[in-house]
Amino acid sequence: MNYLVSYRWKKQSPASIKECKEDILHIEPNEFFDYQQLLAQTSSLKIKDWHDLTDLF
Repeated sequence: MNYLVSYRWKKQSPASIKECKEDILHIEPNEFFDYQQLLAQTSSLKIKDWHDLTDLF
């Protein structure tokens, strides 16, 4: 949801629920991962601040 509101629809959001649904269905995985990478690069958190990484292994 944060990706949609703060990144994908930042300048112009879809006019209807149907357009929202269609837009969501056409999101490419790379578009979302690019957003996640941008967040990671601009975050003030460092790797030592991440305490719970057990779900990654």
